[in-house]
Parts: sequence; structure tokens; C-alpha cells
Amino acid sequence: MSNAQEADRELVQQTLGREWGELTVAVHISRFAPCFRVPGRRPDGSPRSRDRVRRCVGLIGKTLHVVVVLAAELLSNTTGPGGPSFTTFSGQVRGSEGSAAVQFAAAVRGGEFWLVTCASRLAAVKTGSSPPVIVLWSGIGSVRPQLDRAAKTLRWPDGSSVSFLLDIPERQRLSATV
Repeated sequence: MSNAQEADRELVQQTLGREWGELTVAVHISRFAPCFRVPGRRPDGSPRSRDRVRRCVGLIGKTLHVVVVLAAELLSNTTGPGGPSFTTFSGQVRGSEGSAAVQFAAAVRGGEFWLVTCASRLAAVKTGSSPPVIVLWSGIGSVRPQLDRAAKTLRWPDGSSVSFLLDIPERQRLSATV
């Protein structure tokens, strides 16, 4: 991890530790592009169309897009050893359409952030220039999920959950806070 990220970790821990009045631990989530296992949503999180005609047209459009991309890759031969890149997921969201996990994922999806925890609270924040710490989502009391450190999963009382893929140093940091 770079010195800038370690400085950001210290900034996040100190800022929220002062605000919350508790010792905090911040874990860096480098990329969160979850696969949604939610009725009414596609795996990428976009709403699933209920209209059959729209779904059919969308499927035809996506198929044509893939064919054109593959043809262009074959003709230009610029594809690396792994083949063409398609969306890869990092994490998973499970629950119903309006669940707490879906709301959390919508707030933090698509980027990197810090997951900050203490004895009574949990938050997802990012660092910026002004203000230096921006809270994307936070939970306290009944809206706070339980953090399963071993599974790297947040579990809400409504039964919904979000899991993360963590880098090895972040997994070790999270395990050490048990």
C-alpha cells in the first residue's frame, strides 16, 4: 500500500475516531463492483425490465454488441493473453429490492472507499479534498450491519448482505481487529 493510502487511512481513523469518540479501524476496499443477487435487478445492479419486448430488444442489442466487440478484437489482434475484457465482479449483494444491502451498495458501488468500524458504528467513507473525509453511508444501532470478519461480509437485520473482495494486507488488518 502506498504512503498516500496509509496517510488517508490515518486521516479517516483519526477524523471518525474523534467524531465518534471511539477507537476506529479503517479497511480499504480498492474496488467494489458487486454482483447483485437481487430479484428485479441484473447482476450488474441495473433494474431488470419487466416488459418482454424491451428485454428481447435489449438481449438482441447486447448480443450484437458482443459480436461487434469480438470481431473488432479479432481484426485488430490487440487482445492480450486473457482475451477481451468484460465486467468482472468484486463482491456480492444479496437481499430484496429495497433491502439495506442494496441501499448500501448503491451508495458505494463502482469505486474505492474505506470501511470504518468501531464498537457501535460502521461507515463507508471516501477521502477527498474538501471536505477531506466524505461519509457515503453510515449505520448505528438497528441499521448497523454485523461485520463477519472471517467471511468479509456485512449482514443486516433484514437478512440482506454484502460481501467484499479484500487485498491480503486488508484481510489481515480486518482479522486482527477481532
